[in-house]
Amino acid sequence: MDNPIIDALIQVHKEVPRKGPGSDRLTRALLERFAPRLPDTPAMADLGCGNGHSAFLLAELLGGSVTAVDFSPPFIEELKTRARTDPHGANITPVVGDMLTPPVPDNGFDLIWSEGAAYAVGTRTALEAWQPLLAEQGLLIFSDCCWLKPERTAEVVAFWEQNYPGMLSIGDNITQAETLGYDLLACERLPSAAWWQSYYDPMEQRLKMLEEEASHDRVLAGVIAESRREATLFRRHSDQYGYVFYVLRRR
Repeated sequence: MDNPIIDALIQVHKEVPRKGPGSDRLTRALLERFAPRLPDTPAMADLGCGNGHSAFLLAELLGGSVTAVDFSPPFIEELKTRARTDPHGANITPVVGDMLTPPVPDNGFDLIWSEGAAYAVGTRTALEAWQPLLAEQGLLIFSDCCWLKPERTAEVVAFWEQNYPGMLSIGDNITQAETLGYDLLACERLPSAAWWQSYYDPMEQRLKMLEEEASHDRVLAGVIAESRREATLFRRHSDQYGYVFYVLRRR
């Protein structure tokens, strides 16, 4: 990578089981609920997949094939390492690339899954790019960080104006998706506890491991400090924002 901050972010997230907040229980519940809408062996994608944590769940629960795309070679290497021993690894095709342009023809996916990644390119941009990749009546299940209430403290607003200035409310995200040609099938909030269990607690262990290296690396030290600031902010204000999963169907 040519960007020191991106390199530091990858270093911080390396070997962390998930690269963002999530819940295997919620993932399984959503996939089991909507599996009847999919073919017996669906063609699927996990876009912005990180180390492919969810890709393995897709392959396990739904069968079929999963194209797992992420821009980070180290994350894809983690996926490949797991795939060598995981019984579902053969069903996953790892790709280092742009999640907006995965290697598939139009109408090629029955299901697109994306957790916490759309914001990086802009949710509207992602939804526009992914729609033609879906088969007719294909499903898009993605999560996005959203405002949960109109009342917001100055501390929270300042943080997200810097890190995700385009963040929308749940209602605005739904309106945007419907305007772009999707039908909403379901909307589920990720429980606050899952942020700690799946992400912040494991992340803190990783940050402690990197403290010695960070004492000689100002960029890495800054990323570590910002990661801890983010966790502290969520501890104080998790009622104001959070991840929400949207289950959409292409019209």
